[in-house]
Amino acid sequence: MVAAFATGHTITYTGRIKPTLVLGYTLIFAGLISLSFMSGGLPTYVYAWFVALPMIGQGFSFPTVSIAQLAVTSIEDMAVATSTLMLFRNLGVIMGVSFSSLVAQNSLLYYLMRLVDGPDKMKVISDVRKAVETVKELPPIYQQQVIQAYSLAMRVTFMQGIVTAGLALSLVIFIRLPRLTEKFEQPPPAE
Repeated sequence: MVAAFATGHTITYTGRIKPTLVLGYTLIFAGLISLSFMSGGLPTYVYAWFVALPMIGQGFSFPTVSIAQLAVTSIEDMAVATSTLMLFRNLGVIMGVSFSSLVAQNSLLYYLMRLVDGPDKMKVISDVRKAVETVKELPPIYQQQVIQAYSLAMRVTFMQGIVTAGLALSLVIFIRLPRLTEKFEQPPPAE
């Protein structure tokens, strides 16, 4: 909320859209890199910042995209453009969650099959895939193997996010957006 509030004030003060857009996507990208390469033993507040960075980035980028869309759209097309932006934003959320879940589940199965070793291997794998709470009830040897598999699976999932965020950032860097003042300085159309 603070980032979105700051975005509105920054764009209003400067009349420029692109800086907050690039900042937002840079924070998302940096946050996903941080999450991908985090390791155990760090203070709790560091983990909180790793999770907060992409969320702050969204706070900068989401309102900026909406403002940019309004800045480049004619009044006649504003309703269609706004509803289309909302449609694609929602589709992006659905596709993003679906794809990252696919990556997480498949990489988890891969790492569980590779790392879990013991006489009850298949039962342990089946149980921990059904409910993560069962990890606490496992014998210590299985518990460490499963935790390592989950850790690696989450790392792969965040790395997939790095690729997506990197692509989005590279597109945003090269986009040309008008200053807000340019839209309002144009003479009204002649009738």
